[in-house]
Amino acid sequence: MRDITLIAPSYTELQAVYMARSLYLPKQLPNYTEEQENDIFQRFSIGYNAYKEKDELKTLIEEITDYRSQLKALGMNDTHLRDFSKGRGLLRVLLHLFISIVRLIFSLCLVSMVF
Repeated sequence: MRDITLIAPSYTELQAVYMARSLYLPKQLPNYTEEQENDIFQRFSIGYNAYKEKDELKTLIEEITDYRSQLKALGMNDTHLRDFSKGRGLLRVLLHLFISIVRLIFSLCLVSMVF
C-alpha cells in the first residue's frame, strides 16, 4: 500500500495528479481488474515521485490545475465534460450559463440601487 501512497507538496498538486490519473484511467472502463488498476496507480505514484522535479511535469501539473480551475468556473467537473463530448452535457452548460447571467444581472441591479 505504501507504493500507491502519493505525497505531494500541496493539496492542489495532489488533486492535479489525481485528475491526470483519472483522465488516463476513466471509471467508465470496466475492463480493468482491481489488480490492474492498483498497478496503474502504483506506476503513477512511482512516476510522479521520480519526475516531480522535472520542468515538464511541473508544467503539466500547472496546466491540469488551470484546467480544473476552468471547469470549476463553469460549475463542472471532468465527468460532465466527458458527457458533453457525448452530447449529453450541453444542457448543463447552458443552465450554468443562464444562472451566471441571472446572478450578474441581479448583482448589477443591487449595485445600481446602492449608488
